[in-house]
Amino acid sequence: RQKAVDSRTTQVIQSYLVNRLLPDSPRAQARQMAGCAVSACIEMRLWSVLYKTVFECFKVAGHMNVYCSTLEPFIVNGRIPRSQMDSEVLSSILQSYALPLEEESLSAEQHFKDGKGGAEPLVVDCDHCPELFPIARRLQQLVLYVEVTQLDLNLAIRLFTQHRLWTALVHIYCALGDYASPVELLVGECTQLAKRCLLKANASGDADAAQAPEPMEERPCLQCLLVRKLFFFLHRTFELRAFPCDSKEVPGLAHPGPKAIVELLRCILRADGPIFTKLLRLSPLGLFTGFASLFTSPSANHALASQASADGPCVLGADFHPLTPANVFKAIEAALERARRQANEDGLPLPANTDSEFLWFLARSAPRAGLGLPSARCMEVVEHLLASAPGAAAG
Repeated sequence: RQKAVDSRTTQVIQSYLVNRLLPDSPRAQARQMAGCAVSACIEMRLWSVLYKTVFECFKVAGHMNVYCSTLEPFIVNGRIPRSQMDSEVLSSILQSYALPLEEESLSAEQHFKDGKGGAEPLVVDCDHCPELFPIARRLQQLVLYVEVTQLDLNLAIRLFTQHRLWTALVHIYCALGDYASPVELLVGECTQLAKRCLLKANASGDADAAQAPEPMEERPCLQCLLVRKLFFFLHRTFELRAFPCDSKEVPGLAHPGPKAIVELLRCILRADGPIFTKLLRLSPLGLFTGFASLFTSPSANHALASQASADGPCVLGADFHPLTPANVFKAIEAALERARRQANEDGLPLPANTDSEFLWFLARSAPRAGLGLPSARCMEVVEHLLASAPGAAAG
């Protein structure tokens, strides 16, 4: 009986669209017809009709964008299960954004050229100027609700990279189980932004820099939203939380597991890689706060414990195997020492707050991880805490 009902419904919808949806149909009429057909298919869970019959009718009539824009709210509101999404339809939706995104980018750049937006930010994109990029923000929201494996990944990565949709891009990689590529990608982009930030500060003169409300060493993190997004991603992954929000807010988001932490530690702490030093130069506060979560978060502690087998893979090298909290701690110390040596050789000092943030990291992490520090290091941490206490300067 159900099959008979579905078959009859399919015939009615197809007849309705074929007879009334024409290439010259007014857009308002096409939207009304799309709303009726899409709603009916979703209510009755006629996925093949939605993605084949209805899709083809709007495609043939030249109203593909109407179909795509009608479907989007149902996806974002969770009305279409991820398992029931169609790759061709999702690719069409992505493609429908290509031209609007290009026009929106040009309009935003012209906005500042015309002097309408005050001082131009470091970069004009949907992170730093969200009010100028409603289309980009809508696409980023949409991507969080779709089944990533059904997307045309080449198109998605190209589109998101070209238009700096970093949240969507990181989400794509995470959904595919790749947590190292987003770090490498964002570190490179953030390093360029930090250089522009420094050049801008130098161009404004030393007097302006001295009166700036933020410390110079944390200026990239405070002025560049993408830098903060990078460390937010690290922090959430180390705590085994989905990016960019919890899965209860967006059901079905990729949830990192213990292997995600292992992948990030390998990426950041490997002896022959530059990632640790680049992260340190972007923000000692962000980096060491992220590392501290490995020891202070119960879920991160359990994840490390599950990877601490002596028979497991040698993640950080023989000197730091197996992956126990103590060995992770030593690997972080070793990476910092390498960064210091390299900075001395290059004549490029590390940020002035590097030692201070490292001591805060020790104070947060060592007790929670049950790590015994040498007495000299303990005294250093205690003196730092006392010197940082309220009223210490007055005393």
